[in-house]
Amino acid sequence: MLVAFAGYLTSAGTFQFVFTIVFTLSGVMVGTLFTYMIGRKLGKPLIQRVGNYLFLTPHHMHKIKRWFMINGSWTVTFEYFVPGMSGINDMTRLLHPA
Repeated sequence: MLVAFAGYLTSAGTFQFVFTIVFTLSGVMVGTLFTYMIGRKLGKPLIQRVGNYLFLTPHHMHKIKRWFMINGSWTVTFEYFVPGMSGINDMTRLLHPA
């Protein structure tokens, strides 16, 4: 949402195009790295603690891990470019951090 607003302000002449690109890319990279680090540090213990409340049994977790070992890189790459799917990418990091 913020990126779209920055694009509007750039097209209106309020922001300069080059600075908008640089700051947008920097923000996306920092935000993605931050959510990855959270998922890597807190993900698996958190899911193991509250997973039963979310109907994530150890059997389901094993199936998810096996599926991501086969299809994970394509899924994460594809959904990154689909609007509104980045939240799912963050959740997948919780389930399978790397």
